[in-house]
Amino acid sequence: MVVKALQIYFDRYLANRRLLSAIVEGSKDAIYVKDLQGRYRFMNAAGKRYLGQAADATLEQSDGVMFSAETRAQLAAQDQQVLAQGKVIDFETAIDTPGGRRIFHSTKGPLQDEQDRMIGIFGLEHDITRSKQIEEALQEKLAIQEQFVNLAALVPGTICTYRRNASGLPCFPYASASLGEIFGLSPEEVREDASAAFARIHADDMPHVLDTTQQAMNYGSIWNTGFRVNHPQKGEIWVEGFLRPVQQADGTTLWHGYLQDITTKRHAEEQMHLAAGVFDTITEGIVVTSPQNRILAVNEAFIAMTGYTREELLNQTPRLMHAERHDAAFFEAMQRKLLEHGRWEGEVWNRRKNGELYLKWLSVRVIRDGAGNLASYISVFRDISLVKNSEERVEFLGTHDDLTHLPNRTLLNDRLRQAVNRAERSGHRLALMFVDIDNFKLVNETFGHTLGDNLLLQTAERLKDCVRCEDTVARMGGDEFVMILEDCERDAVIHTAERILARLSEIYRVGGQECFTAASIGISFYPDDATEPSDLLRYADNAMYRAKEKGKNNIQLFSEDMAERSRKRLEIERSLRHAIERNEFFLEYQPQIDLGSHTLIGVEALIRWRHGGKTIPPLDFIPIAEETRLIITIGEWVVKEACRQIKVWDRNGLSPFTVSVNISARHFLDPNMVIRLHSIIQDAEVDPRRLCLEITEGAMEDIDNTMTMLQELEELGFRTSIDDFGTGFSSLSHLKRFPLHELKIDRSFVDGIIDDQDDRAITSTIISMAGNLELSVVAEGIETTEQLQELHGMGCQIGQGYYFSKPLTADRFNEWLSNRKSQT
Repeated sequence: MVVKALQIYFDRYLANRRLLSAIVEGSKDAIYVKDLQGRYRFMNAAGKRYLGQAADATLEQSDGVMFSAETRAQLAAQDQQVLAQGKVIDFETAIDTPGGRRIFHSTKGPLQDEQDRMIGIFGLEHDITRSKQIEEALQEKLAIQEQFVNLAALVPGTICTYRRNASGLPCFPYASASLGEIFGLSPEEVREDASAAFARIHADDMPHVLDTTQQAMNYGSIWNTGFRVNHPQKGEIWVEGFLRPVQQADGTTLWHGYLQDITTKRHAEEQMHLAAGVFDTITEGIVVTSPQNRILAVNEAFIAMTGYTREELLNQTPRLMHAERHDAAFFEAMQRKLLEHGRWEGEVWNRRKNGELYLKWLSVRVIRDGAGNLASYISVFRDISLVKNSEERVEFLGTHDDLTHLPNRTLLNDRLRQAVNRAERSGHRLALMFVDIDNFKLVNETFGHTLGDNLLLQTAERLKDCVRCEDTVARMGGDEFVMILEDCERDAVIHTAERILARLSEIYRVGGQECFTAASIGISFYPDDATEPSDLLRYADNAMYRAKEKGKNNIQLFSEDMAERSRKRLEIERSLRHAIERNEFFLEYQPQIDLGSHTLIGVEALIRWRHGGKTIPPLDFIPIAEETRLIITIGEWVVKEACRQIKVWDRNGLSPFTVSVNISARHFLDPNMVIRLHSIIQDAEVDPRRLCLEITEGAMEDIDNTMTMLQELEELGFRTSIDDFGTGFSSLSHLKRFPLHELKIDRSFVDGIIDDQDDRAITSTIISMAGNLELSVVAEGIETTEQLQELHGMGCQIGQGYYFSKPLTADRFNEWLSNRKSQT
């Protein structure tokens, strides 16, 4: 019984051992046992396979025999740790085997005997090389994926994949986070269905997007197009899309690419396009040159202004167009300023392809790159040749007469001042000669202004021929010339003046016709007559007017009596300027009588000036008022005063009659004259038909202007009359053109109407002509019964003169009128 039990136990023991041995030997993991000296006491078949050893080759061997130094150190450290801690420990071990380096999951633990004494180490090595490779590959893939995600975040746009889902709807299986910048949607919102994104494409662009997308899918081609998107935050933006088809393993196609917001780029392109248009349409020439001064680009204006083609200019230097008018120092200074300040501008002479020189205003600017290095030069210029010529022309006209090119008043004054200074230093005499062409107005009226200008040109040449080169001949304006003769004796000056009279008396050939004229010359001397330039000029002018008074075509030297007259004239001018405010003017009225009925039909208002306790005759101040243009203000005062007196007479119950007032030719040079006269009668509340405006024949010099003003006056209701008719030269030829109501026969004809056959014939002709033109006739200066009867017999309707009454103040006129009524 005991024997049988032992047999059974022993059989079981053997069976368990065989089972354990089979398990150990059949394991794919390496199993081994090492003693405390590190010798292998056991290793299963898997361990030996890994090491490439024979069945019992590893027994009694240590790690130092089978492994490299690196591996030995690793294994020794593990063994020491297990023995030190006395427990099972897991390690990851890299071992170089004949089949290559392999990675094992190591499990090591201590071996103890029955008395719990440490006798060795057991170990189990599970080969995890493949798992490790898979793990490392996965980690690498994840790292690459992370890098891709990071890179996608840096790309200026959205990285994406595109396809149609199972339902045929568009979707983006992958889209980077920046998709929100394109559609305002997250990647998750379009992963399965991108309809919401497509809904935000601009309606006008949607057909194009769908069409090109379908074509790309049909042909498996690249899709690349631009379109607009209505972004919920940014508004309308421009988007560019690019997708490349990639065939998948399952036979489907996935498009890989990007979507990019190109709004800024698009606007920049539009601006560039606009800039290019401006570049080629701007009127200024533009050239871009390299740092080496080679031409990179030119615009159309540059080509047009220089005459070169673009091909002839590119890669050339601007020196090609240099005019050789600037030296090297000029360009060196330009370059210095460019480098110091980044820009330069100024005038530069250049040469066109045809050789023509021209002046341009050049602006050059330095262009630098982001690093501050010189990138290019941009030069903009405009041709200022015409501007420069115009400036020179304006400058010339500032000191010279436009017609004759002689010095004008400005330059004359400057030269006269310098000449006086030289005469003062040298002690020499200086003469100033004032020349006025006699009857020039007649020449202008007869031959026209163009031929009149031609006569002035010939006169200027004749005057220059009569004096020395160093003498000055200037034109003051109109028909007046002034000459400065330096370092000359009195007799020589007079001789020169006589020569001038002779030359100006010679025949002029004007427009194929012969013309004769003469001149009046006035002369003043430095220092004999004056030492101030302005006085010399004024005295020569006074002498010239004295020459005219003496019958014209003669020479007058300035004298003391002229100085006295000049001083008196200045005194009158100064006082005249304050006469209105000092209430020194008053009117006198001379009756105008119907020669048939002897009834009063009107009066002429005549201005008088009471100054310094005496009355100054009109002939003493009216010409001065004309010359100084004070006549405009004085004339308006006369009209206002006449209107005031009309209202007084109306309030006193007098029968209405016309008041004639004189209007100067100067008024017709004032474009606002009609407006001011209308304003005066409106303020006075006087019927304009109560006023008759008497004008002199001098107002007819500008025929068209006078015609216009007279028509406007007639439309307002004013009556108009020509005063002193017959003494001018243009009345008969222009009379029929003017809207007139009355002619006044000059007193000079009335004076001789009894004894002078010519005066009688002229008067009869005037009266007859006026009748044919349906104009009234007023005869001035009637002083005798014989004159009255003769005029009435000729058909003259109205008379005026001392025969009826001298001019009277308003009070005296009222008395005269009362006496006249009592007599009748």
